[in-house]
Amino acid sequence: MSVLFLLTVVVFCEASSGVVRKYFVHSNNWSNSKNWDVSPDPCDAVILPDLGYDYSVLVASRVQLSSLKFPSTGEVVFGEKSSISLSGLGSGQCLSNTYRARQFSWGDPNNWYSPNTQDSIFKTADSDKIPCVTDEVVFNKSSVFNVLLDKSVEVGALRIGDIDLDT
Repeated sequence: MSVLFLLTVVVFCEASSGVVRKYFVHSNNWSNSKNWDVSPDPCDAVILPDLGYDYSVLVASRVQLSSLKFPSTGEVVFGEKSSISLSGLGSGQCLSNTYRARQFSWGDPNNWYSPNTQDSIFKTADSDKIPCVTDEVVFNKSSVFNVLLDKSVEVGALRIGDIDLDT
């Protein structure tokens, strides 16, 4: 009985060992609706809040606002042909909209997506969702990410946009 159990575990581990592509799912892009309470409107006075840590926001299109308050640290990254135009014409009907910048932990399994395991009939353990030394990690192009690393990590391959980096 114990021999059968051991064999099953070995076969399962052997079958699952291989390169798996894992995508980081959260971006700090201006256009990402999850980063706003309400999608910004040209009338809005937008606040990029001070959060006690640096963060980046990618503006990849032309944006028009009534005003914009920057944090004391951090950065706004502009994509090709993108801009922010400020009209200064706020009215009583305009909203004050705060950007919800967040840091996402590398070690949180909810921050990763893998097409290899998404359609599996077996439930994937949380620990298997986090990239390991044989996995390829992908950060999609035209995005910025704020990833919190609380320890050193090692992966098999790293791709940022269309660029493969040595690990």
